[in-house]
Amino acid sequence: PSVHGIQKQGVFVYRTADDLEHIVTSARKARTCAVLGGGLSALEVAGAVSELGLLTHIVQPENQLLSAHLDRAGSQTLLRRIRDLGVNVHLSKTLTEVRGESHIQGIVFDDGTTLDCDMLIISDGIRSRDELARQAGITIGEQGGIEVNDRLQTSDSRIFAIGECALHSGTKFGVTAPGYAMAETVAANFCGDSRPFEYGDLS
Repeated sequence: PSVHGIQKQGVFVYRTADDLEHIVTSARKARTCAVLGGGLSALEVAGAVSELGLLTHIVQPENQLLSAHLDRAGSQTLLRRIRDLGVNVHLSKTLTEVRGESHIQGIVFDDGTTLDCDMLIISDGIRSRDELARQAGITIGEQGGIEVNDRLQTSDSRIFAIGECALHSGTKFGVTAPGYAMAETVAANFCGDSRPFEYGDLS
């Protein structure tokens, strides 16, 4: 996210094995870690950080956890279980600033409250890598993502898009099962079928 101070040392994303190695190395010297996000990946990261012995905080801009997977009652049950594990959860909190000199010392929220931490791991949703499609003049959704039809064709019918870069009926997918289903759909259609994309298992 475009937040003041987000480039400070101690702020991490995790996309590669090197990212994970840097997180583990930093965790050995840290005491408190905040994880930004309330989806499945964020919860997995928070669990891992807690197991490394750090005081762990989950910071979720929305008012519930796993909003794409659980209803309100299910999310409340999950929230209680996570807090019982000793992980702190802060709902409806939007990050506005990372405090500290060269290294993170804490974070500031839009309501003016703060949280002291010496690590921040960002796991706040999917951002589609659609730069190449934009350069090629292919239609992109308002919030990003390459628009595809039921056959997963882009606005240029010769070009298909699958995975997290694709936007199907206004939906981007941040779990692997739809990506595999997309690959199967495109492969079938390349081989002469006329198969529409079906979401499959989103759990």
